[in-house]
Amino acid sequence: MFTGGESQFPQPEEVLRQALQDYAVITLDAAGRIAKWSEGAEKIFGWKESDVAGRTLDLLFTPEDQASNKPAEELNRAERGEPSPDERWHIRKDGRRVFVAGIVRAIRSDGGEITGFSKVAREITAQKLQELQREAALRREQAGRIEAERRWKYLEEIFENVPAMVALVRLPERTVVFANQGMRRLAGGRDLIGQNIREANPALDEEFFHRFDAVAATGERYNATERLIPIQGERALEERYFDFACQPMRSETGDFEAMLIFGVDVTDRVQARWEAQAQSERLKIEIEQRKSTESVAEERASIVEEQAALLDLAQDGIIAMDGAGAIRFWNSGAGMMYGWTKQEAIGRNIHELLRTESALPLNEIKEIVFSHGEWEGDLTHFTRSGKQLIVSTRWVVTKRGGAPAGWLEIVRDITERKQMEEHLRQSDKLESLGVLAGGIAHDFNNILTGVLGNISLVMDLRELGSLPRSLLQNALEATERAGLLTKQILAYAGKGEFFIENVDVSAVIRKTVKLIGGSIPGNIQLDLALEDVLPPVRADETQIEQVAMNLILNAAEAMSDGGGNIAVRTGIENVDSAALARPYDIGRPAPGRYIVLEVSDTGVGIDPAIKHNIFDPFFTTKFTGRGLGLAALSGIVRNLQGAVLVDSTPGRGSVFRVLLPASSVPEAGDLATEQLDPILVADDEQTVRQVAETVLRSRGYDVVLAANGHEAMNVFHERNGKLALVLLDMTMPGMSGEEVFRRLKAMRANVPVILSSGFTEEEAIRRFGGLGVADFLQKPYTSRALLQKIEKLLERY
Repeated sequence: MFTGGESQFPQPEEVLRQALQDYAVITLDAAGRIAKWSEGAEKIFGWKESDVAGRTLDLLFTPEDQASNKPAEELNRAERGEPSPDERWHIRKDGRRVFVAGIVRAIRSDGGEITGFSKVAREITAQKLQELQREAALRREQAGRIEAERRWKYLEEIFENVPAMVALVRLPERTVVFANQGMRRLAGGRDLIGQNIREANPALDEEFFHRFDAVAATGERYNATERLIPIQGERALEERYFDFACQPMRSETGDFEAMLIFGVDVTDRVQARWEAQAQSERLKIEIEQRKSTESVAEERASIVEEQAALLDLAQDGIIAMDGAGAIRFWNSGAGMMYGWTKQEAIGRNIHELLRTESALPLNEIKEIVFSHGEWEGDLTHFTRSGKQLIVSTRWVVTKRGGAPAGWLEIVRDITERKQMEEHLRQSDKLESLGVLAGGIAHDFNNILTGVLGNISLVMDLRELGSLPRSLLQNALEATERAGLLTKQILAYAGKGEFFIENVDVSAVIRKTVKLIGGSIPGNIQLDLALEDVLPPVRADETQIEQVAMNLILNAAEAMSDGGGNIAVRTGIENVDSAALARPYDIGRPAPGRYIVLEVSDTGVGIDPAIKHNIFDPFFTTKFTGRGLGLAALSGIVRNLQGAVLVDSTPGRGSVFRVLLPASSVPEAGDLATEQLDPILVADDEQTVRQVAETVLRSRGYDVVLAANGHEAMNVFHERNGKLALVLLDMTMPGMSGEEVFRRLKAMRANVPVILSSGFTEEEAIRRFGGLGVADFLQKPYTSRALLQKIEKLLERY
């Protein structure tokens, strides 16, 4: 109730003044010069009225808008009485850009004469940035989808045209999701997509589907050789023989989500073998019938000649040899397979001509054939052009006068089938290792995060003595290398991640030499000439460590028993047009400044004949070892946009020069930690939570903790979403990190979220792609890595 006196409510003029503080109201005279400048204009653009009076609006427009005459265009549209909307980026006094939305109108006298202009605008920078972020996220998601579709189309085209039957069946529904033209022909030309595998292939018997179900249940691969299956031909059912393979495919969770069916029609091979056997039997009978006559040899030759035309029809190679291995018969199939004509092959030793390689000595195979009558197995042959073939072969003895006189070989090229089987085996091994690595990464990295974080915190204590600090430094390095072990497993499984930062090459080499010093024999002198002050290289430190380690150990292995010298040097080199003319062995650098790592030795040198092979995967000149070192070095250098030069003379040693681009990107410095809202740390591991809380509070941050997803959501509700950011574990019991993330974003779309996991950033992007993840922090992490992520993100938001 009022008792008189001044009103308790603000006057209308005050209300209007406060409301207009969010709007820029600018009045121009008829010449387009600023006459009046509101408080809202000063708030939005930073200029005071005394600074801008008499100036044009050009000072608010970006250089590009000024170049396209946007200020004058707005006034011209207003003069014509047309709507002149003003939605664009403007420039503040301090140089920052703000996005405003407004309109420009002409001010007219009662007689219609233009006396000036008015511009009313409101800042909507935050809304514009959110719109741009959404558009960018949509473009990235669309690009990822297009790339995935392109790769699938490429694979689909390959399998569509492979001379075999290929189908992919989704489990547990057992529906066909892909079938190439070979599989469609087996089903009578019908479209099989979406059909149950039983309905799609009625020609397959119950035994096949029983095996299919067993593979789906146990995950054990199934192979079937020369299975008889009736298929619909052009006029009637035909009986064809097939080699089948059923390969289960695992999902990321380890479940069997699909089955790959691969089949090859081997009817021609079976029929050719039968025909060859039949011909052999007929030949044997004919010889036995005529062995009492003097013309046995002539009649046998006549029989072979009569059957030669028939044998030439077989696609497989059919070759007859005498007892010494000289070729006596060579059909057209063998000619097409190996490239030699019948005239060129007859009389040549088969093993010399085809350069036969076998796991079993050839003399033992020959003894088996002559004692048991036949032998069957796989051999390696080489064609006339040098191409290597893997062949399935059957040797059958031929006799004269009851005694072995030679043998008949029936060979079929199975190179592609073997390569496909090897590819499937390697894919299965890699997938299994990926599942194992993912499980190790989560639990192991949680443990290492606690150890690594606590050690780094203790080392920050000022009162810590030099001896404890040295011991803790050793423990810290050992823990970091344990974390690298998990990263190496993940990298082998295709799930690795590199932490790109500024790396001091000389410092890494010193640490690497200390690490591998025990692996270098005592009779080898290692000399270091390392620059103390070098520009950094943008790389993962483990990449540089692996390059240095591989080069030094490779140099040590090149030494003879008498020992020698290894020199390691670092420096700076400017690559110009003259340097680009060098014959680089790996990569080709762009002009610019490079860090040089040079390793020279006095070893045996490199044979020029094999120099071009030294960077090939698995190439090695040693009796033991994997031959992966220089291949790994090649991949790392290419990835870092560097180059490698190799200079070697047999008997005089080798020089390897690695060029890596020098970085101009500065290290992230310490940022201010002033903030009002707390940081939420949500992780099911108590050690991880404690380490994160201690690190963040030591830098002045306010921290709240959650042990699971439900607690995280309760904290968010209690604080009405007022959090500076959220550090969220991807894998938590109950409500998963993904579910928590979606709920947080639904309640506050702009809340910054850093995902943390033992899995890689690529895995996080795959699961959270397009959902607005602010950043990713891989476990285990140091206190420095955590603070860098937090400070970098708070600077952005």
